[in-house]
This record gives sequence, C-alpha cells and structure tokens, in this order.
Amino acid sequence: MMESRVGKRREIALGLDPHYKLLAEQTQSVHWKEWAKYGITRRRVDKRFGRAFHQAAQRAERIHVALDGMPDTLIPDAVQRGRAGFFFPNYANAELHYITSCPEILVKTVFYRNRRIVPTPHFSD
Repeated sequence: MMESRVGKRREIALGLDPHYKLLAEQTQSVHWKEWAKYGITRRRVDKRFGRAFHQAAQRAERIHVALDGMPDTLIPDAVQRGRAGFFFPNYANAELHYITSCPEILVKTVFYRNRRIVPTPHFSD
C-alpha cells in the first residue's frame, strides 16, 4: 500500500538538492517528485510547481526544511527573493517565502541543518 511510506501522516521535505532528498529519507517524508504518488497534491509538479507546492504545504501535517546550502545570514535575502515566485532557480526561496508568510504553515514546519533539528531561523534583518 502506498501509504506505508509516509505512515498515516502526510509529511513533506523541502530544501536544496540533494539535502531535501536526504531529509525525506531520514524523516520518512515525501519530496516533490512523489507528492502526486502519495496523494499530497493532485496538481502536476512538472508544469505548475507553485500550485502543487501550495496544495502540498496546505495538506501536509508536517513540513521538514533542509537549510543546508543556505547560510543563516542569507535566509532573510532568500525569503525576499522568494517573493518573485516559482521559477528555476528560485524554488527554495519561494518555498521559504510562502512558509514565512503563512503562520498556519510555519507552525507545522521543522528546520534542519546537517540533518539535525535547529531553531526556526530569523526571516527578517
């Protein structure tokens, strides 16, 4: 059964490649390539990633974010750049912007560095 990979919860992993893949494996969560397969989104991630991401973030019970590759001092800049939306190579920035803009999403988000939980970073200067 497909649900066995994520248990009874819907959890997603985000971040830069390859960190989100490692985090997905560690937390038994689902990364973007598997969202449709596990019913986290019904939207196409290949053509309309932004819409698929918003649906996945809303439906997820927990969101795991790998901050590897993003120094703490640059996170506020990444959030600002994320306002421009979902396009390559801005996906991780847009994800951070959305998470920080929605308190109901932020509250269910766990941040990691080196695959260890870290405090929620400061998102503004």
